Amino acid sequence: MILCLCEGVSDRAIDDAIRAGARSVRQVTRATGAGTGCGSCACDVRSRLKATRQAEPVRCTAGRGNVAG
Repeated sequence: MILCLCEGVSDRAIDDAIRAGARSVRQVTRATGAGTGCGSCACDVRSRLKATRQAEPVRCTAGRGNVAG
């Protein structure tokens, strides 16, 4: 599905950019061109970024010996 009508950028292209490491709307824009026209797709890009962050596993940086108990 096309998410950015101005530049013809698909949802798959945006998801690919996110999987490749884009972590902000600006980074997705640089990678895909989405959002460089009217900007109305920025909300969709932001939503896809947020959904990706929520799906990522939580990384624990504390050492195992630091657990209180």
